[in-house]
Amino acid sequence: EGGFTWTSAETLPNGILRASMLARNMHGAGISVPIEIAVSRPAARIEITQIPATVSPGSDVEVLLEARTTDALGMPCADGLEVTMEPLKQTARVKNGTARFYVQKPLPQVAYAFACGAATAQHALVTGDTRFRTLRVTDNLTKNPVGGVVITAQGRTVGVTTEEGWLASPLNVDEIRLERDGYEPQVIRLRQSHTSIALSPVEGGALLGKIIVLDPAGGGRDAGIIGPLGARSSDYALDVARRVASLLRRTGAEVYMTRYGDTEMSEPQRVSCAEDVNADLLISVSFGSRAATAKALDDDGYQRTDLAAYVGHYPNSAKGAALANAIAENLERTPATPSVAYVVQQTGCPSVLVQPADISDSKAEARFRMADQRRAIAEKICAGIVKYYRSNAGS
Repeated sequence: EGGFTWTSAETLPNGILRASMLARNMHGAGISVPIEIAVSRPAARIEITQIPATVSPGSDVEVLLEARTTDALGMPCADGLEVTMEPLKQTARVKNGTARFYVQKPLPQVAYAFACGAATAQHALVTGDTRFRTLRVTDNLTKNPVGGVVITAQGRTVGVTTEEGWLASPLNVDEIRLERDGYEPQVIRLRQSHTSIALSPVEGGALLGKIIVLDPAGGGRDAGIIGPLGARSSDYALDVARRVASLLRRTGAEVYMTRYGDTEMSEPQRVSCAEDVNADLLISVSFGSRAATAKALDDDGYQRTDLAAYVGHYPNSAKGAALANAIAENLERTPATPSVAYVVQQTGCPSVLVQPADISDSKAEARFRMADQRRAIAEKICAGIVKYYRSNAGS
């Protein structure tokens, strides 16, 4: 038994810090242990910023009051600290050193009091000509605020909504366009001091916030099947996966790829990519793999070598089978079939292996040399994923 003491050469920031500790014994055997260090110095100072900077008495604009919290060293406080605002009895939590409060129909004569632990501050609204309108953006179905909406006017960016869906727009901007992945774009005219806007989610919001990992098979030295004309299946897989990723992002999904270029990756690394982001789905794309790698099975569990195109799912995964069927129904002459491919078998989330064709066939190779064919396959794969999520199986 024993202990150790360590010190940092620099002042540590507030928050959760992660490190690893390596120890070796006298024989050279080592062990690495991950550790977490929580640093949360109390708030010592609160600074208030008002947006818009001035507000007309009696205006209907919604004012944003940002409370920047710092410790005694002047460093931003840790995320999660609670800040209160009186007399409205609002609470907000610190994120990136700042807590945000919103005041509707603000009263200039009111002094707003803020507190975070022992730190306090007061703010009286700064009055003057209001040169901004304000707006709030929400989801038409859930009524939740929509952050990250890009607001443009006449081709120029006006701003981006906060996490709470709020934005101040210059008074001289009358017509704006709202765009964000996962929502239908909308154009509106601003006529009031404050405007509430509801955006309609794409595909009923079926994929909003879903975490999907795309796995282009092969890469690097692993070309997969090489067609008679010299095409590498790994290149086709990467191209289609990129197209699927772009389409999925438009639906509001959070998309990752196991590889973004011609990179060689082991099968365990591919599985780790999905596990590290806590993926909801993994879609592997192939245009021809060795049978020992693909491992498609028949209904009796025997390996199949007769399929040029198929969508493979793990035999005991009901959701994997539902996903495979949803995608296969969109593809021509492409059955869903059990598979024990490594990535399909080892991922904790529903996963499938989509093989639209085997380019060892010269006709298939020539077909997918055309970009419009790869684009069409990507659209069908994406449509299958949407169909899965809009069904009860994907809920």
